[in-house]
Amino acid sequence: MREYEDLLRKFGTDYASVKESYPNEQHLRDFFGSNPYNSHELPNFQEFDFDGVAGRLRSSSFIPTPDAPNFAPMMEECQRIFTEYNQDGHVRLEYSTHIYFGHLAGAR
Repeated sequence: MREYEDLLRKFGTDYASVKESYPNEQHLRDFFGSNPYNSHELPNFQEFDFDGVAGRLRSSSFIPTPDAPNFAPMMEECQRIFTEYNQDGHVRLEYSTHIYFGHLAGAR
């Protein structure tokens, strides 16, 4: 996962700004106002063969298009990472899903 994340940072056209747009503590305070809120984190994962990983990578909005000069090196790096870490032809990408819930001001 660290190397895949590094790949996204290295080749993603605006990956840093996409990642920065994820909610932080201030966003949550602004959203919920003075109302208390709770959060819960759920582990999640996807398992892919190389075509699946490559397809997932290419489907991200911040990835260079196939005609961009850094597309081929990006795909070579993706292949290298897959080759190094696959087990029985698959890799597992692990995620955390964050859920935030509470009452909104004025909502009943």
